Amino acid sequence: MVRTSVDDDEIYHVVLELSPDEAISLTPAAAWDWIRYVMGIATAAAYDAAALSQMRALAMDPSAAGMLVQSARKQRSTVAMKSPIASLRMEPCVRINGGEAALAPLADGVLPDALEGFVAIHHQGIRIGQWEIADACQHAFGVLTALEIAVLDTTYSHVLRDSVGLRSGIARGVVADIGKHLDLPDVETPPYDADAEAGDGAGEQQR
Repeated sequence: MVRTSVDDDEIYHVVLELSPDEAISLTPAAAWDWIRYVMGIATAAAYDAAALSQMRALAMDPSAAGMLVQSARKQRSTVAMKSPIASLRMEPCVRINGGEAALAPLADGVLPDALEGFVAIHHQGIRIGQWEIADACQHAFGVLTALEIAVLDTTYSHVLRDSVGLRSGIARGVVADIGKHLDLPDVETPPYDADAEAGDGAGEQQR
């Protein structure tokens, strides 16, 4: 999940909770890098599916179409495709006829009608599940929202302490409570879908 957390200097930051035992605090620059990374992977997955769909419309051989997509992937910016969080990596994939994932369909015959992009999620080098493209985009939006909230939390906290005269602990409690009154669109990312490649222990996890 995504939340904000305050440091010893009373500055609020975006925090990604990857597991009960692993949380990463992001600076504003790192949060922006993560947002761009997730959106880039999600867009690449949608683009790959679109390219394969286009090749299907042109009656291209599936193997040749797959090679075309693979070639395009190799030429993409390695910087844009490299995760800014070492333990968490995303991969653009294409789902074929609602079945197993494939970087590109290489089967004989014709490309299937149902080609959908999705994002595979890897944690500590192990694939743990997947997000639909909309879920990945919603996660990025959630991080962006948390980034803005962190700035507002910091300002609010300073006003409560400097202008109102509240002690730091009380000010933190007031800031924490404001979430109950905050009216924003739902930014909770749906749990990822654990799949056959996720391995033992894969479960539901947000963002």
